[in-house]
Amino acid sequence: MNTAMLEAFVQVAKLESFSGAAKELGISKAQCSKLVANLEKILGTPLLERTTRRVRLTPVGACYLSDVEFVIDDLKAANTRAAQGCVPVRARIRIAAPACVSTLFLWPIFESLMKVEAELKWRLVVYDSWSPIKSRSLDCAIVFHGIEVPDAVVLREHAVPSVLVARADYLSRRGSPIHPRELISHSFFLQRGLVQGLNLQFIGPDGSGGMQRIEPIFSAGDGRLVRDAALAGQGIALLPDYLVKGELATNQLVRVLPEYALAPQRLRFLRLSGDDRRPEVRSFFKLVAGLEIWGPNGEADSETPDREWTIPGTETDQTRAL
Repeated sequence: MNTAMLEAFVQVAKLESFSGAAKELGISKAQCSKLVANLEKILGTPLLERTTRRVRLTPVGACYLSDVEFVIDDLKAANTRAAQGCVPVRARIRIAAPACVSTLFLWPIFESLMKVEAELKWRLVVYDSWSPIKSRSLDCAIVFHGIEVPDAVVLREHAVPSVLVARADYLSRRGSPIHPRELISHSFFLQRGLVQGLNLQFIGPDGSGGMQRIEPIFSAGDGRLVRDAALAGQGIALLPDYLVKGELATNQLVRVLPEYALAPQRLRFLRLSGDDRRPEVRSFFKLVAGLEIWGPNGEADSETPDREWTIPGTETDQTRAL
């Protein structure tokens, strides 16, 4: 197997076109097609589905792409360093995590790593998607509780308080809800992962629990997009509190149903790679285990009071002390 096969496959997968990939690589379409066909022959499995209208990845091809695309980048970087006579010591950590979550949790870890392992040059690869989790090329992932990842080891868990927010002028126009059931009449924005299914769990002022189904008109894995929708005055958004603390402090956004406590979701930090022989991986996991941001016993410091969450009368009754 040569690198030309890998480069052809990666370009075809990204552009979904043999013609476009061939142009990008400076070869003919026939050469590009032959390189990919030879790669599939060597692997013994199809990587692409070809139709007269488009080219798309097979499930195996999608997994293979996540494994090899960084190899191409590393090879190009290695060639450049060799040509320049440089021999740096490098380390790489590959993580699947939402962008809005990675900025909160990952930088404190790498800030510490850069002090402990000062001689290393770090490369962080973050996949803002859950699909690469199935790939063995990843070291770890940050996922919301409820996302199942086979053969993963849970390193830490973190409680994430959620809040309902909106702009004050939106609430003036549409009215402020006084009960969760009134949310159904509002434009609702949701960061995916904060609720199980579309059921919002809450505890009311009288201590009784309940569940309200929500119908979001817009949802995104990146909470910053959901926050922007709320800031535009388009509706009510459900977001983790750390994303809107500044906006609440400056009254750009206001709390909706503040007297109702929402059930927080939990983030799990998972170890995916079984290869602990890499020293940078061992150092990374060691810091994750002791990182102060998680709080004692893996729990985050939170202003949410301790309570037992009991949602009676449903098939998913749960009691959890927070």
